[in-house]
Amino acid sequence: MKNGIIYKGPSLLDGKPIVAIATYSDRNTKTGKVLQTYILCDDGKSPLEASKSGEDFSICGDCKFRGTPTTDPDRKQAIKRDCYVNLGQGPTIVYKSYKRGIYPKADFQWSRILLGLNRFVRIGTYGDPAAVPNHVWEQLLTDATTWTAYTHQSNWRPDIAMQSADNHKQAIAQWKQGNRTFRVIADLGDIDKKNEALCPASKEAGRRVQCTACKLCKGSSKGKSIAIVKH
Repeated sequence: MKNGIIYKGPSLLDGKPIVAIATYSDRNTKTGKVLQTYILCDDGKSPLEASKSGEDFSICGDCKFRGTPTTDPDRKQAIKRDCYVNLGQGPTIVYKSYKRGIYPKADFQWSRILLGLNRFVRIGTYGDPAAVPNHVWEQLLTDATTWTAYTHQSNWRPDIAMQSADNHKQAIAQWKQGNRTFRVIADLGDIDKKNEALCPASKEAGRRVQCTACKLCKGSSKGKSIAIVKH
């Protein structure tokens, strides 16, 4: 199996309809061969429309990088949206494909396990995994080789996801709880060398390894927390 709808139902963040879709790709030079997972609103709004209206809370929660909703007819998405995910690319492509009905259902235990079998899984390529029931990810990861996962929802499954910290203070608070973090920093001088390591796949680190080989962004697995310079 190369793709499928792994969840379709209410968001655990606000109860509104969402859909989670897994798609296999070997084109990403940073991550390597990976099973991408997109969490999208399923209320008839495209990713851009959901961003602009603020309906993306269903899939992103209160993440500050969502920006501010607007009714400005000249804007395509939220004001000052600062998320690294380009909504006009991957999320929109997957959304349009979903609306055309090209993705098969893969919302049973065996189908989720098969999708993740012997693959690197990127949990939440777009969207926060906390919006989706835990068993979906547990099944998808059953026989996966490794994965990456990030969440802005405090203490959501630290065994699976890195905690996204918006600043050093938030990172320290998470470290005190025994959680590892992923933090975007302004420049190399902001890194906490005692507790953080620079993302090995980043430009600043020389892109010396792909995510498939790195395996550092796996929740509470051993190792320092990870930081990456904002681009």
